[in-house]
Amino acid sequence: MLVGIWLTAGLLAANPWAPVYEAAGITRDEARVDTARAALYGGGLYRLPLYELMQQDPLQVPALGEMYGAGFVAESGSLAAALIRAGQLSGLGVRRGLVAPVADGFRKQLDADHPVEAALAKLRAAAGATAAYDDPPANDLPPELQQGLAMLLLASADAVAWRARAFEQVPAAGLARNLADLTRFAVVDPNEDEAGTESLAHERRLDRLVAALDLASLDVAAVDLAFVLDDARQKLAGADLSGVKTRLWSTPVGSLILGGAGRDDYSGPPPLLVLDVGGDDHYATGAVAATDDRPVSLVLDLAGDDVYDSAGPSWGAGIGGVGLLVDVAGNDQYTGGDSTQGCGVAGVGALWDGGGNDQYRGRCHAQGSASFGLGVLVDRDGDDTYTAVHRSQGYGYTLGSGVLVDVRGKDTYVAEDGSTLFPSAQAADHTSSLCQGFGFGRRADFTTGHSLSGGTGWLVDGEGDDQYSCGVFGQGGGYWYGVGMLCDLGGNDQYHGVWYVQGAAAHFAVGGLLDAAGNDRYEATHNMAQGAGHDFSLGFLCDQAGNDAYLAPNLALGAGNANGVGYFWEVAGDDTYTAKDGVNLGRGSSGPADKLKTSPRIAAATLGLFLDEGGTDTYSRTECGDGKAWHQEEPGTAGRGAGVDR
Repeated sequence: MLVGIWLTAGLLAANPWAPVYEAAGITRDEARVDTARAALYGGGLYRLPLYELMQQDPLQVPALGEMYGAGFVAESGSLAAALIRAGQLSGLGVRRGLVAPVADGFRKQLDADHPVEAALAKLRAAAGATAAYDDPPANDLPPELQQGLAMLLLASADAVAWRARAFEQVPAAGLARNLADLTRFAVVDPNEDEAGTESLAHERRLDRLVAALDLASLDVAAVDLAFVLDDARQKLAGADLSGVKTRLWSTPVGSLILGGAGRDDYSGPPPLLVLDVGGDDHYATGAVAATDDRPVSLVLDLAGDDVYDSAGPSWGAGIGGVGLLVDVAGNDQYTGGDSTQGCGVAGVGALWDGGGNDQYRGRCHAQGSASFGLGVLVDRDGDDTYTAVHRSQGYGYTLGSGVLVDVRGKDTYVAEDGSTLFPSAQAADHTSSLCQGFGFGRRADFTTGHSLSGGTGWLVDGEGDDQYSCGVFGQGGGYWYGVGMLCDLGGNDQYHGVWYVQGAAAHFAVGGLLDAAGNDRYEATHNMAQGAGHDFSLGFLCDQAGNDAYLAPNLALGAGNANGVGYFWEVAGDDTYTAKDGVNLGRGSSGPADKLKTSPRIAAATLGLFLDEGGTDTYSRTECGDGKAWHQEEPGTAGRGAGVDR
């Protein structure tokens, strides 16, 4: 993988893009979005450092995609590491464990004689309990299990305190009311509520709440809990737990449930902690923090083919708190509705699955999705299927970092198209997906004027022959100062989408798709795809190797529109380009000069840039071909394009 190595370490002497810049008549410094003029049209609070870095130097899009993608895969054995990396994407400066191992700190607090009972007492004190509890015994449990339970309780006690700090400055409407407002805005399409004074009042109330949130404190709570979950999972891996029986302890913030080696059924209010040692279990509740009295909810399931089935927030959902689920092994089924399977709303939610052929199904805000927080899903192995509809599979809203990481296996990612619940404004018979690596913000320049910059959404797949499908907006895309990335690091993959897909972005955003290896097929049916930027946005598609086929619409394969910039980069392989007539294959369109002559836009660049570095390639457009260079300019504007096949 030379792209990231060259960009980050400078090991390759020549800039392969130099001939393209020369053909377009621009320098490398000019080959980017004119962010100074873009600022004249507004923006929004909470712009990401990642956004600024990529807009400043577009070649950082594939470089950072490769670096972060490879990092997520390499560190996938640790849920805590995944949360730290996801927090870095959204600019949270939390690196717990940098000085000393987090788990060791809790291990030093253990009571030598009665670890579980003493840890329960600390948790109850932290939660302000005054009632007496009739606890079942714990000293008969295997020592490793006693220690694991006790450390998770101690970390939960700390997390309760961190969560209280996170919300101590929020407006006094009540936590439940505030969380309901945040969830409504995160899950339901905001375009339904943007008109009128009632909407403005709602937006401003949310803005005050978001400004008062201490997201770093929530991140600290989640990362510490994740470190202890990692430690417990590893320490219990070799223990003999075959004789463990199910039992329950009560706390003010939910039950502690120890599940035995056989089948267990979990239902009722979300527990504080389920630690299940084995069996094919059925969960109807768990790993969801969503109410005043449930600031933390954890599940650690060590073995079995498990079924997780709930219509509500579930399976690693942190809504105003921390919800973490770790399933070590088995062919599992995860079914949820909205806010599920690694979802954070003013909180941190994560799901870590160690292996097996798993099925994930959700509707909205699912499978690595976050608004004002972190949402992470990590699946380490197996042939998995992910199905959702909207704002899922690596989606980030304002101050949110949503990440889906699948390390290996032949995987299928489906963002169901044709939904009447979330119709697209671009094509009413298709769904507005916002899935598979998408960053999204609140655009209000044409309504109330109170915009919020988008967050970041990442989908990372390590290896395997994978299939991706979505409607409008997906597969490495962004909207309104959001950043979206899809990174596939190996395998023969198929991508199918409609509009604004496969490294495309609209309205001051960044979208990128990096495919590192394999013979891949890309198909987009309508518009804006495969390295396309619209309206001061940057779109980038980079495929590093393999014999690839592209079926492209108008505004694709390195296309810029309305002061947007599109990059398309094929590094190696015998490739086939079948493109409709129009603005594609290294072309830009600013629009009619007579309509722009009184606008600052007329001097802002619109660029479409195309580079194919190797192989024997086939083009449907005759002006393109092996060994050719081409360029295009728009009279009266700064719109231009260039393509080079080397």
